[in-house]
Amino acid sequence: MDELVKKKIINAFSGLAIPKGKLCNEEYDYDNAHGGFTGTNWQEHDAAYLRKNADALCFFTPEAFRYYLPAFMMAELSNPETTDIIAEGIAFHLTDTPFSKERIATFNKEQLLAIIAFLECCASRYKDGIYDVAYKHAAEELSKAINPGNF
Repeated sequence: MDELVKKKIINAFSGLAIPKGKLCNEEYDYDNAHGGFTGTNWQEHDAAYLRKNADALCFFTPEAFRYYLPAFMMAELSNPETTDIIAEGIAFHLTDTPFSKERIATFNKEQLLAIIAFLECCASRYKDGIYDVAYKHAAEELSKAINPGNF
């Protein structure tokens, strides 16, 4: 399942242009979270780097969040032990922050479907009644963005 989800992510996010300018809102960029990402391709970052810099997901502009999200998802699928809390962070940042709707609005349908597949994969991997519920909730919220009348 992981390999199929990785293909969906690659297909959905390939071809995006690297964001220009500030990657984080200056008001919220407490730790200069964007520094190591500026001018880089999302495919350049390994799991250890992404785990160390997972707080960037908090501070990214919606455009930067959209662009670098596949790096975090791919790292989680490839190396879940190293990425640790990244999947939970992704679910949280897409559903439970003041910026969630603004972030979700930047994704096209194919990207949303890839993210949903990622979240469903995580839910099937972590059947503990806590994280699987959070992943399923996030997937449902993203589904609403695709088909708003179905919920």
